[in-house]
Amino acid sequence: MKLLRDKIELKNINIINMQIPATNKAIEFYEDYIIEKGSYNYAQSRIIALTSDLTEYMIARENAEENSI
Repeated sequence: MKLLRDKIELKNINIINMQIPATNKAIEFYEDYIIEKGSYNYAQSRIIALTSDLTEYMIARENAEENSI
């Protein structure tokens, strides 16, 4: 099984940079949902999955920056 960071195209760092705040915004949405509506298993599982994706995008960005030097 390949990690998300290995599937991301590193040639265009701008796309990676756009994914990071978009993913973070999605995480914030689910966190706000839990605060407003209470605990919900689906929202919690989405936060976990999106946080994992966010980490992978951040690692991919670092890899792209290292490759461009």
